[in-house]
Amino acid sequence: MNQIYEVQGIPEVLNLRPKPVHSIITRKQIETIMEHNPRAIFSVSGDCLEGAQVLERGWVCVDFTRRPAPPRYKSKGGDGSTDLCMCWAVFYGQKRPSMMLKEYHGVWGPWQMVSTRYDLTKGKHPFNYEFEAKKIFGVVIAS
Repeated sequence: MNQIYEVQGIPEVLNLRPKPVHSIITRKQIETIMEHNPRAIFSVSGDCLEGAQVLERGWVCVDFTRRPAPPRYKSKGGDGSTDLCMCWAVFYGQKRPSMMLKEYHGVWGPWQMVSTRYDLTKGKHPFNYEFEAKKIFGVVIAS
C-alpha cells in the first residue's frame, strides 16, 4: 500500500541546483572552506567509490567536525561497514598528494590507511588499492 505525496516547490528547487563542476579541488581550498563551514557539499569525480554507491558526477556531503570510525569488522561482532572520508593522500603510482574521497581502514602502525572501493563486478578494475592518507579532513555523511 504505497502512497504518493506531492510536495509543492521541491521539483523546482531540484531543477535550480547548480551543475557539478568537475575540477580537482586543492588542499588550500578545502582548508578555506573548513574555516567557514562545519559541512560542505562537493561533486564527485572518478569511480573509485562506486562499490560504496558513491557515483561519478554525484554529490557528497562532508562533515569536517567528525573523524571516521575504525572499520566495524564482522569477525569482531560488527556489521562489516566502514566510513568514507575526505583525505589528502598519494594515490598508487603518483608522486604528489591530492584531495580524495576514500574508504577509511583505520590505523596501521603510525599511518592512517584509506582505500579505493571500485565496483569490481564491472571488470574495469581487477582489485582495490590501499595506501596512507597524509591527512584526514572529515567524514562523508551523505551521498
